[in-house]
Amino acid sequence: GQVYQARLVKSKGSGEKKGLFGRRKSGMDDKNGQLVAIKVQRPGMRKSFSLDLFLLQQWGEFMDGFTSIFTQQIPYHRAFLDAYAAGSYSELD
Repeated sequence: GQVYQARLVKSKGSGEKKGLFGRRKSGMDDKNGQLVAIKVQRPGMRKSFSLDLFLLQQWGEFMDGFTSIFTQQIPYHRAFLDAYAAGSYSELD
């Protein structure tokens, strides 16, 4: 964290952006001149986000059961939310 932030040099297109999970800083690495980005997560984000995804997946299971009984729709909610969860978890680290 601190070591890499000290090496970050501002350049064209660099700066800080705020997002859902925390902040992202970008700039040039003063050691090798490469454009880099550093993600800084909010504390406790993994635990909070995991609970949200769990609740969404439970809702998806309910919706699959409900829609398959009352509308004869092919269940897709759980699979959709599983794919969303997998992609979202990759953004946490």
